[in-house]
Amino acid sequence: MADNIDELMQQVGFSKDESSVFLLLNEFETLTALEISRSLEIPRTSVYRYLDNLKDVGLVLELLDGKSRIFKASSPRAFELLVAKHEADLEAYKNATRSIIDVLSKHRKNIVEKPEIRHYGGVEGLKQVTWNSLKAKGTLRIMEISNMSDFLNQNFAEKVRQEFVNRGVKVKEITNQREFGAWTRIEKLYKDLWQCRYISPEILPISSEVLIYNNVYALYGFKKGNIWGVEIHNKDLAKMQKQVFDSFWEIGKKMKVGKGGHARIIK
Repeated sequence: MADNIDELMQQVGFSKDESSVFLLLNEFETLTALEISRSLEIPRTSVYRYLDNLKDVGLVLELLDGKSRIFKASSPRAFELLVAKHEADLEAYKNATRSIIDVLSKHRKNIVEKPEIRHYGGVEGLKQVTWNSLKAKGTLRIMEISNMSDFLNQNFAEKVRQEFVNRGVKVKEITNQREFGAWTRIEKLYKDLWQCRYISPEILPISSEVLIYNNVYALYGFKKGNIWGVEIHNKDLAKMQKQVFDSFWEIGKKMKVGKGGHARIIK
């Protein structure tokens, strides 16, 4: 059990020695730094540093016993306060970055945007291309060859899908698949924001994933370990590709959407 807690504490940002100090204090009423040092065989100067770090986040309390400094572990409920603090810090970070983006965008209004091509590689590059699509204003158009979870971690895929909901991004998707199974737990996405239509591969063979939004036309693919992605930032190209997409959308067959996003052609 202790090993598991030690591992969990490391997952949330504590070092192995910090978690060892906290777990030792959690077993005893109070301990001095010297007692901790001897028990864990860690230099006392290091112990004081770890104790200070744990005190800063509210997991350790320092008491005075005469002239001695003694330490005790806070209640396990202190972790809830730690989570609340991280959530508050994250919200402040989000607000600050939004303000930075707004200010920088205003300064760029008079800059003439030049066509730009960005290349990406590997799984991390694919994640970046996918994450960038969250910038879509209004509607994100997709020509899909596979479900996002087939080539990216499910947790990451669900995080992106939740962000689509948070940002109110509508998704129109064209596929060559006549039917596919459930792909998400985020009900609001597939019920309110996502639409899909089938088009025969004889009319439009979709061999690469395509994303069209704002002034961006993006493509990516993954075959035999070769993972690649390209974003073309060009207003005229994006406008033309949106028109092409919308033409195919009009002749595509509507699909009935069920639980988890399961979809099949409406006969």
